[in-house]
Amino acid sequence: MTIITLAVIGLGFLIPSYTAPYGTLLGQLVLAVLAAGFIGVLALMRQIADTKPVPRFLIADPRSAVTPLAVAEHESTEVTA
Repeated sequence: MTIITLAVIGLGFLIPSYTAPYGTLLGQLVLAVLAAGFIGVLALMRQIADTKPVPRFLIADPRSAVTPLAVAEHESTEVTA
């Protein structure tokens, strides 16, 4: 998405009539709204891509850094004599 946006901006420098509407006050406001939307979409995509690992549900993997909830609860309630 960023590469395509940079390509369109690059074409705007090569073809001034393409970016001429952004030279007015209204055009600058529209450009600011579009830039804010672009940054918002990038932030949303990062949030969606940032997933937390989930524990396995069929077998426990001793190599996993994630402990299953049932095992964690069992260990916390276990009383040692």
